[in-house]
Amino acid sequence: MRFTNQNSEEQYASKFHYLESDKPSENNKTVQTIANLIHAGHIVVIPDDTTYIIACTLFNPDSIRALYDISNTSKEETLTMYVSSLEMIKIFSKVSNEEFSTINKCKDSFWPGPLVIETEPSNNINKEITGIRKKCRFTISSNPIIKQLLALTMCPLVSLPAYFNGVYPCTTAEHINSEFKYYGIDLLVNDTGCKYGILPTIISLENQTIHIKQLGPITESQLVEKVPKYINYSLQDFYRYNKYDKPYTIDKKYLLLGEIDTDSVLGSMEDNIVERFKTYIENSIIIDFGKRYQYLSTIAAGYVDLSENGDIAEAIFNISNVLYQIRDIDSTIKVLIADRYSYKDGPYKSLYFWLNFLADNKTIYVPKPVLDTFKQEFIENESDYQLEEEYPVIQEDNQYFEDDIDNHSEV
Repeated sequence: MRFTNQNSEEQYASKFHYLESDKPSENNKTVQTIANLIHAGHIVVIPDDTTYIIACTLFNPDSIRALYDISNTSKEETLTMYVSSLEMIKIFSKVSNEEFSTINKCKDSFWPGPLVIETEPSNNINKEITGIRKKCRFTISSNPIIKQLLALTMCPLVSLPAYFNGVYPCTTAEHINSEFKYYGIDLLVNDTGCKYGILPTIISLENQTIHIKQLGPITESQLVEKVPKYINYSLQDFYRYNKYDKPYTIDKKYLLLGEIDTDSVLGSMEDNIVERFKTYIENSIIIDFGKRYQYLSTIAAGYVDLSENGDIAEAIFNISNVLYQIRDIDSTIKVLIADRYSYKDGPYKSLYFWLNFLADNKTIYVPKPVLDTFKQEFIENESDYQLEEEYPVIQEDNQYFEDDIDNHSEV
C-alpha cells in the first residue's frame, strides 16, 4: 500500500519515533508512546532482533485486518504472536502436555531468542489471526524494546515481517524510511539496526517430531543438540503472496556461482569461451563471501562482499542490506552469488537457505580453467586469494554458463 498522489506526502506521511543508543533515558518515553498507540489500535513498525516487524495488539480485530492490508499480505500468511512467557503459549494454543514439555526445552535453550513455533491456536484466538491456514505462530523475543512493549501493553503483539519490495526483510532504519514513510503509520526505528538480519527459525511439533519449516539464526545442529526429539525438515519453498493472492516476484535473475574443477570440460567448448564469460560477467553483479571472486570485480558490473573475512554471522547480517543496495539496478543485470559453503552445516545452511530462495535453487557452474584465466590476468599476488579449503566438485546436474548465454533459459 504505497500512496503516490500529489498530496500523499502531507496526507499519509508516517510518523517516525527514534531510539538512540547514546540517549537511553529518552527511549523510555518513546517506547511508552508506542505502547499507548498500540493500545489505541494503531499499526506500528518496530525492531526485533531478527528483522523489523509490523505489529498491532492481539485484542483488536480491526487492527489485525488493517495489519494484513497495510502489509499488503495474503491471508495465507501466518501471523506471529509475541508473548512474554511460555504459559501464554499454552493459553493461546492447543499444544498437548508432551508438546509443551518439548517447548519447555526450547525455552531453556533458545527463548528468549529468534525461534518461532507454529501450532494450532486455541479457541481464545480470534479467527482474524489464524487466517486461511488456521495456524498461529508464537515467539518470545529477546529484544528489550519488545519486552518493554509487552510489559506496558499487557497483551501479546500480533505481527508480520516488514518487507521491502515485498520479499526482502527490513533490517535497518534506512530500509524503514525508504519503504514505509508514506504508509501513514507509526515507525519506531533505532540507530543500530537488527541483531541477526534474517527471519527467525520456524519449527512445528507433530508426532514427537520437530519439523523445521524455515531456517534462521537457530540451526538444525543446535536443535538436535539441545532438544532430544527427532528432527525433520519440512522446508517449503519461500513464497509470499499479496492480499490479491498474487505472488511477489523478484525483478532480477539471481544465480549461485559455483565452479567445476576439471580440464576435460574445455575440450568440448568453443575457443572463445573465456571471452564469452567475460561478457557475461560484465553484465553481472557478484555477491561474494570471503573474497573468493574478488579478482572478477575488475570486469563485473558490480561487486560486494557479504564478509571479506569470511565471518558467517556478518554475512548473514548483511544479506538484506546488500539486496537493498542493488534493488534499483537495471533488472537486465544478473546477480551471481558466490556458492562457497552451501555444503556446510550450521549457520552456513541457514545462509544458503535464503540465498537458494533468491536463486530459485539454481546454480551456474563455471569451469575452473576459465576462472584461472582471469586469476592470471588480474591477480598480482595469488596468495591473497588462497582458500582455506577447496570447493567440493559437483558431479551431477551441472549447468554451465554458456548454456545460459545461448539458450537464454533459467539455469
